[in-house]
Amino acid sequence: MSDAHSYSSDIAFTPTVKAIQARKGSRDAYAKQEARGGWRTEIDENLAAFLADTNSFYLATATADGQPYIQHRGGPKGFVKILDKNTVAFASPSPTTPATGNTLRKEISRRIREPISS
Repeated sequence: MSDAHSYSSDIAFTPTVKAIQARKGSRDAYAKQEARGGWRTEIDENLAAFLADTNSFYLATATADGQPYIQHRGGPKGFVKILDKNTVAFASPSPTTPATGNTLRKEISRRIREPISS
């Protein structure tokens, strides 16, 4: 049995990142946040209300080897829908926009292969 804890920040802060944080002096602050329960991992009422009112957001993911991929999404207020406490849905770009469905399909494919949480 392991004594290791699992924190929501473990997704972003790999052991290597935590070592860099320790070396640069920021690890203690992050460790205190983790000790208080870390960052939220579910959509609460406040976040749902914020997303319902937005007309723009950035979607960021990373490949299994850490390569980031960030893209902008925009639309009229209400284009973001909350399906449940862990699922956000949004309309695909119009076929006339430069970011046609190809980048979205690539992103969805990546999310299926590399889910954000276990």
